[in-house]
Amino acid sequence: MKPFKTLIFLAFFCPLFSMAQASFQPGYVVLKNNDTVRGYIGVREWNSNPEEIAFKRSLADRPERYTPATTKAFSTGVYSFISYSGPISTNVTDVNRIGTARDTSFRIADAFLQVLQKGRNVILYSYADYLKTRYFIAETSAPMPVELRFGIYQVNDENGTLRTKTDQTYLRQLNTLALKFGALNDALTNRLIKADYEKSALMQIVGKINKLSAEEYKAASAEGKNTYFYGGIAANFASTTHQVNTGYDRAGGKDASSVMPAFRAGFRIFLNPNTQRVELGVEAVAALSKYSVNYDQQVTPKINIDYSYQTLTISITPLLIYNFYKSDALSVYAGGGAQIGNSSYSDKVYKNTADGSNAPTQADPFSFRRWRIPAVIKGGVVVGKKFDINAAYIFQTPVTDDPVFIINTSSFQVGINYRF
Repeated sequence: MKPFKTLIFLAFFCPLFSMAQASFQPGYVVLKNNDTVRGYIGVREWNSNPEEIAFKRSLADRPERYTPATTKAFSTGVYSFISYSGPISTNVTDVNRIGTARDTSFRIADAFLQVLQKGRNVILYSYADYLKTRYFIAETSAPMPVELRFGIYQVNDENGTLRTKTDQTYLRQLNTLALKFGALNDALTNRLIKADYEKSALMQIVGKINKLSAEEYKAASAEGKNTYFYGGIAANFASTTHQVNTGYDRAGGKDASSVMPAFRAGFRIFLNPNTQRVELGVEAVAALSKYSVNYDQQVTPKINIDYSYQTLTISITPLLIYNFYKSDALSVYAGGGAQIGNSSYSDKVYKNTADGSNAPTQADPFSFRRWRIPAVIKGGVVVGKKFDINAAYIFQTPVTDDPVFIINTSSFQVGINYRF
């Protein structure tokens, strides 16, 4: 059993490590001459807008480097960026660092702007760097982005008291566009009065300017899916071992293994729904296993003994998962967690094989632990975003509390899940 499980484990986990450096997703680059080149774009957990991208025409190629100066746009399906050259504000908007005068400073730079929403009238972009996040707007018919201006500064009032003021130029800019495209009504006016300079509020206002229906807004503002649920089945390869140099070991106790079913259900949340690299999740599992041995007892009375029991473990496992490689066709992931399991035991047998009577013992072969918290590692391959073929190893934990019958168990599961 051990060589078999080792082979299965290697078959699942070796590809994970060999592909650990792969982070290229299908996409395209639009060059300055308007040619569109399709291939694979290196995607990372960008906390700020990328200054350059790595691009491969095929996965076997060496990566090419593209910057805003050499491209017009690029997209990976969930991420879309355009190249921009122009002013970018440099005023500080951290309330703990603001100055005592209105700051209109800026720098001229080449940058990639991320497309947040593209509609029939206007397009909303964002640009984030070490300093802050800014938002840009452009008319769809003439996409020349202009920054939506926002600032915070302090001034002395007539009494000499230092007060914080907010530059809300962005609201006037959006009001002008809403008026131009005939979208300004009482509801939008009220929204413009109190809208914060943050993504959700601006997306909703731009959706109104674009006159999007609820379904159109959802499509135009779509990010990657944030949460998914799944269910599945697995083969549970359980290995139950006894501790050496114990009373049970000296009496002739044996190890045993079993293969029984396990049933799973759970959900996972992508920390970044666009890159979909890191996931947090919770998995519930119901797994069966069995320990069954027959041995000739080496101590008095020297009889042949049948010792067996069946275990049903219901567990909850918080998981941290990392996707080493993701595409629409294939994804490869690995991760782990800690399983909180409650076990119940049935079909308990400890008998003299010859006559079926209970075997005499002063110890307790059924002093079972109900709660166990083993570590879990797992990995898998997802085909077509739906079918998750996976393997998991549940580390060894004690089964019993008796000082004579010291028994431990671990398991290896191979299964398939369907993602909803």
